[in-house]
Amino acid sequence: MISSRSALILLFAAAAMLTLAIAGAEAPSTSVQFSTHLITDQLRGGYSVAIADVNHDGKLDIIPVAAGQSELAWFENPTWERHVMLNDKKAMLWASPADVDGDGIPEFALLSDFGQDPKTSKGSIWLLKNQGDPKAMWKSYAVDAVPTAHRVTWADLEGNGKKEIVMAPFVGLKGWEDPKYKDNVPLLFWRVPATLDQTWKRETVDDKLYGVVHHLHAVKWTPGKRDGLMVAGFDGIVLYSPSGQGDKLRFDRQVLAKGDEQRNVPGAGGMTQGTNDVYPINIKGKRFLAAQEPWHGDEIVVYSEQGGQWQRNVIFKGLVQGHEIAVGDLNGDGRDDIVAVDVTNRGRPTPASVHIFYAEDDTGTHWRHELLDQDMMAGSGVVIADINGDGRPDIVAISGNSVKYYENLGIAK
Repeated sequence: MISSRSALILLFAAAAMLTLAIAGAEAPSTSVQFSTHLITDQLRGGYSVAIADVNHDGKLDIIPVAAGQSELAWFENPTWERHVMLNDKKAMLWASPADVDGDGIPEFALLSDFGQDPKTSKGSIWLLKNQGDPKAMWKSYAVDAVPTAHRVTWADLEGNGKKEIVMAPFVGLKGWEDPKYKDNVPLLFWRVPATLDQTWKRETVDDKLYGVVHHLHAVKWTPGKRDGLMVAGFDGIVLYSPSGQGDKLRFDRQVLAKGDEQRNVPGAGGMTQGTNDVYPINIKGKRFLAAQEPWHGDEIVVYSEQGGQWQRNVIFKGLVQGHEIAVGDLNGDGRDDIVAVDVTNRGRPTPASVHIFYAEDDTGTHWRHELLDQDMMAGSGVVIADINGDGRPDIVAISGNSVKYYENLGIAK
C-alpha cells in the first residue's frame, strides 16, 4: 500500500506536471525583429509576388507581378538586380513557379489580360520558359484563355511527379451582370503536353463553385504524393481531393467551412461573404486553418477541427480590405504564425498595412497582433520564405508601387 505521505508526494508531483504542461501550452510567444529592405518602388499596379530560385544558384529570387505594366521581371538575390523576362503582356495578375522539366530553373504559369467583366476580359494563360539564360528574355507559350482568369497554381494531381496547371476565374461567364456574382465558377486544369507549343487540353475539376473565387492553393492534405486543392471564395473553404489516373482522374469536393455570413463590409464595396484566403497551419503537430474573411473583408479567422467539424474563431477584426495571408513559424516555437496584408488604409487610425498574428497557445485560440509596417505599405500580396538562407522565415510583401523584403533577425531583445 502507498502511505499517506507517499500519496501526498505523488499528488504534488502530478499537480506540478500538470502545471508545467499547461504553462507550456499557454506560454506566450516571442516577437521577431525585422529589418526592412526596399526591393523596388517603381511598380505600376503591383498585385502579387512570387518566390523562386530563378537562376539555380541556391538563392530565392523575387518576382513581382504588376497589372499596370507590360514587363515581367525578376530581382536577383542578393544584389536585387532586375532582369526583364518579357515585355509584351498586359494586365498581368499572377505568376506561379514550378520546375516542370527538371533542369533546375522554374517555368512559370502566368495570367494576363485580366478584367472583372467576362465580356471584356480575355483571361490569357501562359507558360513561360527560359531559353538557356534566365537573365535574358523568356519565351511564352499560350496555354488557353478563360474570361477573368484570376488565380493559378501548380499541383501534382495524379501523384506521378508531374504537375498540372490549375486555374480559377474570378467569376462565371454571367458573374458581372446585375445582380452581380450570381453564377457558377469553374475550376480548371491542364496537363503539360509533350511539346509546349502544341494545343493544351482544358479539363475540369469542378463547375459548381459559386459567386466569387478569390484564392486557390495546392495543399498536402492527406499522406501520399498527390496535391489537394483548397479554394477560398463565396462558398467558403472548399477542399478537392483527387483520385484515379488519366481519364479516370476524379475529385472529391468537401466544404470545410462556409466562412463569414453575408454582410456589408465597407472596404469590400458592399455586400460580401465567405472566405478571401486560406491556408492550413500547424501548431505543435496539430492542423488548423488560417483564413482572411469574408471576400475583401475585415477579419482574420482560425478554424480548429472538433468532431469532424471546423469551428470558427475570429481572432482579429480591423482590416479595411484584406487581400492575402501567408503562414509560417516566424519565431521557431513550433506554432505557425499568420501574416496578413490590407489593400487600403481607409479609416484605420494607423497607416500600417502588414500585420503579424503570433500564436500564443497550442489550441489555436489566443493570438497576439503586431503591426509590421507603419510606412503606408498598402499590401495586396505576401509570401513567407527564407530569403537569405539563414534558416529563419522572412516576409516579402507587394503594394501598388513597392516590393519590400522584411528580413527576420530572430527573437526581439
